[in-house]
Amino acid sequence: GFTYRAWTLVMEEVAYAVLFLRPSAVGLENELWSEIRQRVLVSALLVGSLLILINFIFVRALRPVRELGASAERFGAGDLSVRMPETRLREIAPTAQAFNTMAVNLERTLRELREKEGANRRLAAIVEQSEEAILTADLDNRITSWNIGAQHLLGGAASEMMGRPLSALFDASAGDPSTVAAR
Repeated sequence: GFTYRAWTLVMEEVAYAVLFLRPSAVGLENELWSEIRQRVLVSALLVGSLLILINFIFVRALRPVRELGASAERFGAGDLSVRMPETRLREIAPTAQAFNTMAVNLERTLRELREKEGANRRLAAIVEQSEEAILTADLDNRITSWNIGAQHLLGGAASEMMGRPLSALFDASAGDPSTVAAR
């Protein structure tokens, strides 16, 4: 199966040697495979390095987004003290700043509401315990509150008077309004 090539080495009509060569591509093939392996290895290293670099960039770039999500989740669960750390990323910085401003404003508003609620409770206790008759009515002229002073002066417990029309205070059984006012 192999083809040999022969050359005769002749000098001044004397044959000194016969050279037989069998052409073979094995050396060339081995050299090519070695170069291919080397190029594949270098390519694999470059692709691996590129993937590591891309992963690093995404992890670093997405960290503020994950922090913003975690902060929003804690905020939604009722932790109003949570703040988003400041970031230098132009795409995220306005959102983080808006989040922090919203949190500060909401915390301040809730604090003010609690303070006003405390003041309203104190005022309600004063009104409830006052000896002066104090009552309130809605837009339909129905009684919405009735204190102890109104109970003593006008008669009837608060539970009986709530929801009744104001005109019930001045019906025939109660007497005329001047009599009620005189009490």
